Amino acid sequence: MSLKYVILSALSEQSLTGYEITKEFDLVLGNFWHASHQQVYRELGKLADDGLASFEIEVQNGKPDKKLYSVTKAGKEALARWFDEPTPFGATKNALLVKLYACDDRGTVCAHIARFKTSCLAALEDYRSIVQRYYPEPVSEMEDWKKRAYLTLRYGVMQREAQVAWTEEAERIICDVR
Repeated sequence: MSLKYVILSALSEQSLTGYEITKEFDLVLGNFWHASHQQVYRELGKLADDGLASFEIEVQNGKPDKKLYSVTKAGKEALARWFDEPTPFGATKNALLVKLYACDDRGTVCAHIARFKTSCLAALEDYRSIVQRYYPEPVSEMEDWKKRAYLTLRYGVMQREAQVAWTEEAERIICDVR
């Protein structure tokens, strides 16, 4: 999987500026894919160069011009081919787990677990805030596109909840936290 397909997926719903795509990463896409603003803009350039996306320049008074990107026919075809490919579910690469496995310094391990727990709790708070703000209605009343976006967010919420539960177990087992 590459960033290319994440961006083409975002553009398949509507035309967006680079800034709007980075906001999508902050609100939705970041639940399952991380990309910096620089990576997004670099990938948009590649998509345009490869004919998978196009853009129109929107002139703005008193502001820099902006590019509004759209997925092209070739981009839709590439995305459709990718949709049909089997989805690989690979192993997770997690440096914390490597350190837990190999580091015999209990203080170091416990400090890493505590930091991870803090970051998980912060992300969980952010995700729950997004759910309240953007998904107040019952799921049964959401349009299909919104249900799909909601489910990606729920995945993030549930993943963070599981990670917090894991850190609490690790703290009990390794760090003697009760």
